[in-house]
Amino acid sequence: MNQLNGFQFSPPPGYRVDEVMSSWRGPSTASGSASFIAQTKKARLGASLDELTTETVLELTQSLGNGLKDMSKAEFAFDDGGTGMLLGFTLNTSTGTYRQYFALRLHGDRLCTLTVTASAASLDQAQANALLTSIASLRLA
Repeated sequence: MNQLNGFQFSPPPGYRVDEVMSSWRGPSTASGSASFIAQTKKARLGASLDELTTETVLELTQSLGNGLKDMSKAEFAFDDGGTGMLLGFTLNTSTGTYRQYFALRLHGDRLCTLTVTASAASLDQAQANALLTSIASLRLA
């Protein structure tokens, strides 16, 4: 029996988990609420973290277009000593300006991504540090 946010189900015999995504919503504020999305899936065979990061940047650029500003890319250290990549950018939308952090961590053939989005208008350095601390907590099970 598998559980998914209040639901239970049983996949057919022989099926295994291939991809998982979970989403969390932060407390509501005057400028909206932050979101935190975690996803794990099988990576393309033989792909390196650099290649997967480049592909992610291209996908973000194509899908978000001119609304995407101030993109940064840097190696990121997780609490357990593992490394990954961290993308940061500002996104202008019809509902406001948002800051997004997109972390990638590759282990064997599994890619885990964490996406954190918060209102840029209300995001101060302490809040940004708290979001990065959450990202840094990603570790191997």
